[in-house]
Amino acid sequence: MFTSLVAAAAGLMLAGVANTATTTVRGSVVFSLYGDRTPILAPGDFVLTPLGARQLYSSGSAFRARYIASPAQNSALNLTRGFTIPGISTYSIDNSQIYVAAEDSYHTVNSAQAFLQGLYPATGFLTSTPILPSEAVLANGSAIDYPLNGYQYCAIHSFRPSDPNLIWLAGDINCQGYSISAYEYLGSSEFATLESSTYAFYQDIAAKVLRGVIPNTTVGYHNAYELYDYVNYGYIHSSSVQKNISEGDLAQLRSLAGRRKFGVNGNKTASGFVQGDMIRTIAGQTLAAKVVGLLQNHIDSNGVLGKLSVLFGDLEPFISFFALSDLPNVSDNFKELPEFGSTMVFELFSVDDQSLSYPSESDLWVRFLFRNGTSNGQDLVEYPLFGQGRSNADMKWTDFRDQMAKVMVPRVGEWCDACLSMSSFCAFYGNLSFAEGDDSASHGRVTPPIAGVIGAVVTLGIVGIVMAALFFSGIRFNRPSSKRRSELGGFKGGQKLASDADLTSGKAPTSAGASRGHERVGSWELGESKAEEHGFGSLQRPPRSLPPHDDDLSVNPFSEPVKVDDRV
Repeated sequence: MFTSLVAAAAGLMLAGVANTATTTVRGSVVFSLYGDRTPILAPGDFVLTPLGARQLYSSGSAFRARYIASPAQNSALNLTRGFTIPGISTYSIDNSQIYVAAEDSYHTVNSAQAFLQGLYPATGFLTSTPILPSEAVLANGSAIDYPLNGYQYCAIHSFRPSDPNLIWLAGDINCQGYSISAYEYLGSSEFATLESSTYAFYQDIAAKVLRGVIPNTTVGYHNAYELYDYVNYGYIHSSSVQKNISEGDLAQLRSLAGRRKFGVNGNKTASGFVQGDMIRTIAGQTLAAKVVGLLQNHIDSNGVLGKLSVLFGDLEPFISFFALSDLPNVSDNFKELPEFGSTMVFELFSVDDQSLSYPSESDLWVRFLFRNGTSNGQDLVEYPLFGQGRSNADMKWTDFRDQMAKVMVPRVGEWCDACLSMSSFCAFYGNLSFAEGDDSASHGRVTPPIAGVIGAVVTLGIVGIVMAALFFSGIRFNRPSSKRRSELGGFKGGQKLASDADLTSGKAPTSAGASRGHERVGSWELGESKAEEHGFGSLQRPPRSLPPHDDDLSVNPFSEPVKVDDRV
């Protein structure tokens, strides 16, 4: 395993060596997808698999080699030059230098933990001489190390749907404008064409691995991602599924799932409640604000704080940001689904001038890099943003910030308005305004209390219409409330109830059926027999509740760095 991790690290570091001979990385923001996990169509919460944990551990190890490892360690990887960030702690975690945030879901937080195990391994594995902090010394003169050979504990900020901080990692959750616009995709000519042209293909896949597991009315392009997710999990973990599904079948499922996801997350021409708001890319718009905010905070501290920020989330921010930054025009690969463990990287760097002082903003540059998955053959590759062209892939920091400002949503209140969100915190941050061009706009904005009432009434009316349309055009089957919603996963986002619908049916309405214990008649949860037949083992897992925790109070990505509270 060590050999494979070294190979992964080498691939990550060698990708841009030719262009970095005279540059110094000052800070970096990484957005990572979680690792391999149990599928959407399995009961219970998502679970990060051992494979998924190893994927993220490998990724963390690779970024350690890029940003943290000493020159001696880099030489061991046959590298002539690393990208070590000046002043970053080599062996022990310094939480003022490292910022980690994740959606508050088991598989995402666990992915962050696995990544950090690779980024900062237990100190006992890094050096033969224990590296003990001063607080490890006891009064009798002896010293003790942390458990598990010096295991390190990094602060992970995790955010639930009730926390306004979540919008920076998942701006699509609880965004009614996004949900309604995503539903409109079902009425598009593109959707109708693909639904019809792929019918026979999906029926063939159903006959091979889905009969008796998923109702036939839910098999089709309308559930392209959920079906690919299920079959892909089986292809990785079940010899029976792998025997019945060809690589060509899996590639076709993946391609169609990418089309489906891109249709509702990568369309810049679709508008929500305001013309031109690009509402389907809202997840990318809020992520862009977070990236700029983290880099700006690092710059404002003269490089002392936030040297490396690592964020963990779902597919939607990837696809949305790809679209916003014109990456699909650079490569068709950016219209496909990112692999598990994929990373987007925003590196802040300067051209070496032999000065020990932190450079001015005018001397800072940014480059965007992407690594699709964690396999040894996947390098971290630089791509140009916003149509700059490959020869201008490196952007001045000020130009990068200005370009990002054109596509980002930098404030919670703006997100609340754009989404017409019913999230509780929007009563404090949202400011509902009338349509642009209306004379009322020149007379000021409505007060927050009135805005809240108007917003609630308008949203309930719109949601009622859309839900009625959903009822008469098809159904969606349930999964536990703590699982990630699909883009049409109801209009309550992360606050969905266990009875809320999840899978879209492209056929006539069907009853969800009566409940018999955990098994549901008319649901895809048809017991264990078919799951066992396909080698999945039991699909019945008891639901788990998320642990309570204190909310993070910071909600502005441009806020000042946290200062030490020195009260006694």
